Amino acid sequence: MELITVEAKQVIEQTETLAKSYDNFAIVSTEAYQYAAEDRKALNSKIKELDAMRKSLTQPLDDSKKKIMAMFKAPLDRLTVAKKAVDTGMLKWQRQLEETARIERERLAEIQRKTAEALRQKAAKEAARIAGLKTEAAKSRAAEAAADLAEQAAMVESAPVVVEQAPAVAQGISTRKNWKFEVMDKTQLPAEYLIADEKMIGKMVRATQGKITISGVRVYSEDIIASR
Repeated sequence: MELITVEAKQVIEQTETLAKSYDNFAIVSTEAYQYAAEDRKALNSKIKELDAMRKSLTQPLDDSKKKIMAMFKAPLDRLTVAKKAVDTGMLKWQRQLEETARIERERLAEIQRKTAEALRQKAAKEAARIAGLKTEAAKSRAAEAAADLAEQAAMVESAPVVVEQAPAVAQGISTRKNWKFEVMDKTQLPAEYLIADEKMIGKMVRATQGKITISGVRVYSEDIIASR
């Protein structure tokens, strides 16, 4: 669908020609300066005329877009909330599985710790028995048994605790970390993470017209042409 009217195309072509005539514009006399003021008024008027034509063409589109956006906003918002509820449920289930696995790991680790401790106690008792034995052969067997029990205790204690956890699996779904942050104390932030409030600086500079000094800021003015 053609949205640009023939009239608009003609005006744009005329504008291009008019603008091109000022490509090498320069003022060489007081009289030329006076003519330039008239040219500026004419150009400003042309700018307003062209902008008004642009708005006349885009306003209906903007209005239609607003209506369409408003029509779809409510159902899209509801679906987004529903999707979030599903995501929350899935993450909750994953955390449940992880918590169940953690509890089971702790239970098995405690059993492992108690088993290792019992073996160490047996090893200690066997070692304590050696002094009371009469023959070297008996002492050797007791020492060997104590060493074997101590070795078993060390192996049991160092063995990894493995829990078979059924993963939460769904086709096309994966979980990733979404890293976020919260600023706790702005005074502790490094300088490279601070952003100057340019809006506030500009407001202060215009209000005081360079009469105040702001550390780290160069205040200056530029001349511009204004017409009444």
